[in-house]
Amino acid sequence: MKKKVLVLINTKFNVDRRKEFLLLCSLNHDVHISCPQNTEIIDVNDFTYHFSKYLSGNSKSIYRDIKYIAELRKLKMRINPDLVLAFTVKPIIYSSFIFYKSFVISTFTGLGYTFEKNNITTFIAKFLLKFSSLFINELVVQNSDDKIKLEKLLRRKINLVSGSGIDFNNFSSPNINKKFKKSMLIVGRLIKAKGFSILLENLDELTKTLNRHKVDLIIIGDYEKDNPDSISVDDYNLIRASDKIKYVEETKNIDHYYKLSDFILTLSNREGLNRVNVEGMYFGLGIITLLNPGCHEMVIDSPINLKMNLFDLKEINLFLDDYYSLSQNDLFFNREMNSKHIISNYSSLRIFDQYKEIKKVGKQFF
Repeated sequence: MKKKVLVLINTKFNVDRRKEFLLLCSLNHDVHISCPQNTEIIDVNDFTYHFSKYLSGNSKSIYRDIKYIAELRKLKMRINPDLVLAFTVKPIIYSSFIFYKSFVISTFTGLGYTFEKNNITTFIAKFLLKFSSLFINELVVQNSDDKIKLEKLLRRKINLVSGSGIDFNNFSSPNINKKFKKSMLIVGRLIKAKGFSILLENLDELTKTLNRHKVDLIIIGDYEKDNPDSISVDDYNLIRASDKIKYVEETKNIDHYYKLSDFILTLSNREGLNRVNVEGMYFGLGIITLLNPGCHEMVIDSPINLKMNLFDLKEINLFLDDYYSLSQNDLFFNREMNSKHIISNYSSLRIFDQYKEIKKVGKQFF
């Protein structure tokens, strides 16, 4: 009889991005998924879905959290899972109390707000993490900085994996070529933690630098007006109205924009492991990133990649001078190296194997 696996995750989008990983789990297990429902048509052939009405990462409502805990209790009674895979902070904390009789693997896909601020909310979050960790069998993070911080906070061993994995079935072929695209791409929710405050402070000078090289700026990301970390409405309207920016609301056809671009620009404060950088490198794009946790670990040394300690327009300008001086053969070679690096080290299969290597997990569940 197949063992039951329950996956707790905050969005259907994040389920779709992990589909290959979850299909590997389903080879020997019945996979159940609990996540909020959205308006998309859901393919339920491979997994059994249990849609949450109350899970919301942005909500600070105690009422919603209590209702979510009640949902988890009902899931426990209905499924009685052998293994629970919890992702993101709220599912991690609350599932630990409810599923203490199951084997629980909790994966932090980024510590974010919990370690960026120093207020009563983060104090409570850290306290709950400490307490909930007592009931979690294995903890997993996606970058070494998060590993160090959590091990110090929780005083226990933390497992490190190379992100969430990229499911190549979600994307078309990279079709790497030797042409300059003359476009820079920023992808992410319009929140301060993603670096949009830095971008807005330097937008005029950045666009002057890009204009000098005749490079367009494309921004893709949705605006969450109820998120306390979102940029202001005025700044949002500035981005939408700017003739210096091509702004695109969140799109499913991200391949199209990867293929239109030379670079990904990443200004995030911290990530688990930046998915956009991984996806962009798969398509052969160069990366311009700050040396913040989860943003640079996948970036190899290359003439088409730039890692900065701080946002520095002079450094970007010199980098663009060198980049646009590359020969076609050098450009192609380095784009191909970025893509091969991702295919070899960041596939869903590679991440699945890393979970199998966790001492108490591999033999028992995979």
